[in-house]
Amino acid sequence: MTDETCYHEAGHAVTAYLLGGIPERLVLGQADDDVLPDHFGQCRVAWPSPDPMRTGPGSRQIDRPYRELMTLVAGLVAEQIYAAVDFDQENLRASAYDLQAAFDLSRAIGGDEALAARRVRAAVASVRQVLQRDSMWAAVAALADELDAHEVLEQAEIAEVLDFWLNRD
Repeated sequence: MTDETCYHEAGHAVTAYLLGGIPERLVLGQADDDVLPDHFGQCRVAWPSPDPMRTGPGSRQIDRPYRELMTLVAGLVAEQIYAAVDFDQENLRASAYDLQAAFDLSRAIGGDEALAARRVRAAVASVRQVLQRDSMWAAVAALADELDAHEVLEQAEIAEVLDFWLNRD
């Protein structure tokens, strides 16, 4: 596995956590089920109801489909930040499953193809802005390091890392 894969999966987990999701499991390599196609890693997230969201005072509530959309693109964004590259055709191929799921979800939210594409691009830009912050990137890097070292992280291990890095005052 590559470092990019560790950062990819960590990006999903950190973003989901920030948006109120519960990252349940991170896996490097083939997932332990046949639900997803062959891929390099997996991040499983539970979305509790009602939807809590870990944000500061004055922030706006984000509907669950948009949270899921941002979480889907977060892996690609984390890889881009790590590798210092922009959104390009090579990234699209490397994250084809996540991007297809993001476009499918965006179309389900509503609007035509052009609106769905703009929504995905906006999600990429929004997630990039958040993950580039030093405090957020420290959490992504710490989780990526743990995933690289252990190859599988369960909910308690993920929460320990994220709580430490994201709940500092």
